[in-house]
Amino acid sequence: YANTGITSNFDECVNICADRGASLPCIENLAEDEAIHNLSEGLYWIGLYQVPGTLEADAEWNQWQAEGCRSTYRNFIFGDPDDFACQQEACVISNFGGDKGWLDAP
Repeated sequence: YANTGITSNFDECVNICADRGASLPCIENLAEDEAIHNLSEGLYWIGLYQVPGTLEADAEWNQWQAEGCRSTYRNFIFGDPDDFACQQEACVISNFGGDKGWLDAP
């Protein structure tokens, strides 16, 4: 894992990783989740995203940006995913307010 120190949206981060021959992280368990959290200095994207076109906020969170990732580990904070303010949020950030849990984000 690496922290690029670059602040961007999900799609831009996917491209930055691809340019470096990498991908956003596929998190398999709590130990990996905590290791990535310890590398960060603020919000960061992980590779989990919602199946495009899904209307329910809490359904179909089973796609990972990393090729071959099949992780079923999830660490959403209580109440998430929620499509806050009726806005489709189909990507995942972590470390919001220092919280180690995940939130859905646009």
